[in-house]
Amino acid sequence: MQACSYVGAVPVPLDEYVTSVDAQRIRAEPARREQLLAAFRGISIESELLDQLGPAVNSGAGMFLYGAPGNGKRRSPSE
Repeated sequence: MQACSYVGAVPVPLDEYVTSVDAQRIRAEPARREQLLAAFRGISIESELLDQLGPAVNSGAGMFLYGAPGNGKRRSPSE
């Protein structure tokens, strides 16, 4: 309950959910600076923030980018 206070119907069996979440974990492939630069190409980002994003991405935890509408948070998959 400390991590998530949701209480309600479960849409999938627990073992399938655990398998799905486990498959999404970052394994032995940490993101490199060049990969981050490519991922954020077209988005204005300060070098200091990029330095913080590397460890955040490599932690394997969730990340939430926020900001005003139109600031470039969302890019189309084709870019």
